[in-house]
Amino acid sequence: MDTRIPRTGWRPIALLCASGCAAGVIAAAFVLPALPFPRAELGRYPASLRLLSSDGRPLRVTLGDGDVVCTPVSLAETSDWAVRALVAAEDKRFYSHHGVDLAAIARAAWLDLRLGRPASGASTISMQVIRMMEPRRRTLRAKLIEAFRAVQLERILGKDAILEQYLNRAPFGANLRGIEAASRCYFAKAARDLTLGESALLIGLLQSPSRFRPDRHCEAARARREYVFDRMEACGFITPAQRAAATRQSLAVARQPLPFAAPHFCDLVLSRRGRGRTGAQVTTLDAGVQRRAEQLVRRHAARMAAHGVHGCAAVIIDVRTGGVIALIGSPDYRDEAHAGQVNAAAARRSPGSALKTFAYALGFDRGMLTPGTMIADVPVRMGDYQPRNYAKEFSGLVTARAALVDSLNIPALHIVREAGTRSFTTLLGSLGLASAAAPRYADDATVVLGAAAVSPLDLANAYACLARGGVYAPYRLLGGQPAAPGRRIFSEEAAWLVTDILGGDERALALAGHAADARMPRIAWKTGTSAGARDAWTVAWNPEYVAAVWLGNPDGTPAPALVGIEAAAPLAFDLMRALYPHGLAPWFRQPAGIARRDTCTLSGRPASSACTRCIHAAYIAGVSDPAPCTMHGIAGMQGERDGVAQRWPAAVATYLAGIGVPASAGGDALSIVSPPDSSTYILASASAAQSIRLASAGGARGARQYWFVDDALLSAGPADQEVSWRLQQGAHSIVCADERGNTAVATITVE
Repeated sequence: MDTRIPRTGWRPIALLCASGCAAGVIAAAFVLPALPFPRAELGRYPASLRLLSSDGRPLRVTLGDGDVVCTPVSLAETSDWAVRALVAAEDKRFYSHHGVDLAAIARAAWLDLRLGRPASGASTISMQVIRMMEPRRRTLRAKLIEAFRAVQLERILGKDAILEQYLNRAPFGANLRGIEAASRCYFAKAARDLTLGESALLIGLLQSPSRFRPDRHCEAARARREYVFDRMEACGFITPAQRAAATRQSLAVARQPLPFAAPHFCDLVLSRRGRGRTGAQVTTLDAGVQRRAEQLVRRHAARMAAHGVHGCAAVIIDVRTGGVIALIGSPDYRDEAHAGQVNAAAARRSPGSALKTFAYALGFDRGMLTPGTMIADVPVRMGDYQPRNYAKEFSGLVTARAALVDSLNIPALHIVREAGTRSFTTLLGSLGLASAAAPRYADDATVVLGAAAVSPLDLANAYACLARGGVYAPYRLLGGQPAAPGRRIFSEEAAWLVTDILGGDERALALAGHAADARMPRIAWKTGTSAGARDAWTVAWNPEYVAAVWLGNPDGTPAPALVGIEAAAPLAFDLMRALYPHGLAPWFRQPAGIARRDTCTLSGRPASSACTRCIHAAYIAGVSDPAPCTMHGIAGMQGERDGVAQRWPAAVATYLAGIGVPASAGGDALSIVSPPDSSTYILASASAAQSIRLASAGGARGARQYWFVDDALLSAGPADQEVSWRLQQGAHSIVCADERGNTAVATITVE
């Protein structure tokens, strides 16, 4: 006997089974509160971390859990065409059921029973969301759990929220999860900008992401897109005319690489953000400034490579916000031969003379000196160490201003030792230069000459303190956060004095050859060259930006070209000029605490009645030492004729006697104090602009003085007039004469 049920008898049986299953699921959703819905899972996507520039441009996308690319977005950030295509192709009764589609279950059951094998699914969008949240083996039991959870889901979320869950979790081929990642990968655009044709193509591949990947199986993907168009048109979501227009649309499908901009900056952010962070993170990086800075670094590095220099780093900080707006750690991130992936912007290297600026600011705040204070630049010995200047010569007495501009070593050491080495290293620590504040440097004054290593990033931020008027604040890598409160390290007056010195007219002369061909905004700048020619530095700043540049070799290999003024300064100037293409930039206002007083040109102290030459020089009111000059006194004791005698400090007197200048002079005796006779100067480079101060002692009181270099008149004016001469290679004769006939001669050599 044939016991098979006729085909027409399967339909009521299927409907009965479907109804029974659905009723059981619905009942369970209401009567089984002991199985609560895992709400926490709704907010857990296998999301990537997206680093964005300050204006929202993608810089880096990391892989989420399972090594997938997933970029969750709200439904409002998704094209409406994609939503319509999804509903039409996957769940046409989505808006009318409550998580389980009874008609679809009946149809699937009928087909399965009729054919004797699984032939049709009945999963709703809600059920598929559950499957993607809680993957299980494809069994009947799993199907029932999905149906039960889908009913629960519909009671918790609205329809739009469920669609959002689906579109953020669905697989779109390869390791792409979610429509935003797919849209950016296949079409290089945001999901909100997808067209009808693009939306149908992406939704079509959901049935089989590997078979319908548009970048590998274009024809299959287009055929599947036609199916989606059929469903959309059948549901009334599009018109025939819209379909025809979408079909004619040219689809440029190409797998786009993940963004990988500003690699060293992004590496630094990721290293400090820690693992497990997801979502979009706006950074402080300015994409336009970064791109231009990268171009300048590559161009400059290409020139330096010919001189055996392969490493270059640059940092730009916005002084007002503390945000790092550009950071380049090497000329080429992928240059394995020269450690391109090493982030030299965050690596510590010897800064050479770049820390001297902070010693002078400390001295100004302590009242120890003013820009006009004379400091002894004479030979000294520190145990077994005898420091020397870069030019290998000494200047005798030199103003603090000239000593800082010329980056003399001996005056900087004097300042640090007088202020206290521990005080100076503690100061460096408060500026974020923790490595320079290490205990081993507590009694080592040579830290001011570059004994302690610092990173370009930390050094740039330390100089931002000066640019901010003496207020320190940590630098920032992430946007959308309030700036950390600053703390005052220097007085506004001390910060202004060092900035005025390093941004003065005499500094502008040194820019010749680097910036003479373009309008240069006014900047202050300081260079540094480490011992052994291993590192070259320049930091430039104004009230808005700080730019720090380092050049060297990652492995520490020295190169003769590694001199701050020659190797690093041109790039620093270019970076600042790029920020102000028209050459117009703000400058610092003089603080109210800066005053001026008559100052002896020989001692740099407030002038006494015996001082013969005075200038009106700046000092910090109420802070700078008010003690008057003691280097001048009235001669004429014991029958001497009246006049003015000069009494040099002991160390200076010893040095001057050694070079043939009397330690004490009275009456009209005239001598050249700077430059010392028979001295030799070494140019930092052939194109560098270096000047020396010309100074005399003695001479007829009130008489005009005339300076000649190689028999050519250089200057004529009062004896207290500041005179400088730009060094030129060769042997030179320098003569000083006054109108009473007193003369003095010094010969020097410039190499």
